[in-house]
Amino acid sequence: THSSAYNYRANKMAAFLASLIGEDPSPYQNEAEQILKAMNKRLWMQGKGCWAEYQDFMGHRRLHESPGLWTIYHALDSDVADPFQAYQATRDVDTEIPHIPVYADGLEEGYATIATTNWLPYSWSINNVAFAEVMHTALAYFQAGRPEEAYRLMKSSFLDGMYLGNSPGNLGKSAFMMLPVESVIVTLEIR
Repeated sequence: THSSAYNYRANKMAAFLASLIGEDPSPYQNEAEQILKAMNKRLWMQGKGCWAEYQDFMGHRRLHESPGLWTIYHALDSDVADPFQAYQATRDVDTEIPHIPVYADGLEEGYATIATTNWLPYSWSINNVAFAEVMHTALAYFQAGRPEEAYRLMKSSFLDGMYLGNSPGNLGKSAFMMLPVESVIVTLEIR
């Protein structure tokens, strides 16, 4: 889905640029329309309210029904979603993606950061809690017309990295809340 979303957006932008320089935009417009039509026909899962991560190329051509964060935020960034699809896709993040509480003494409850996928078994490269992924997802929430949820997710990520992390004021790659327990204990002893 995210690759198709990129290609949709690229063709829309090529059509726009072609019209600016006096060239025929229709080949790019037609390609964008075909990509969007195929995405909605083959990758949008109406009953689930989100796009599939991908469709198998061979065999039974099954859909991978658990999209990663990048699938949601790239689709919204690339303008492939109508307003209801955008809402539904972010609701899928709310209900299907693991939420990791952000907590500290004196901090009110309700803050949580999110994993990049719900895929199992856990694997570092596909199931991180990465600031860039969380922030891009917060942007998708804003784009979907869900500013309160976007703000809470963004604030949770800032609290996690900039205030509770190993290097206050820093946004590293991965969330502090995901460090192994041994790292947290060593960090606390050093301070």
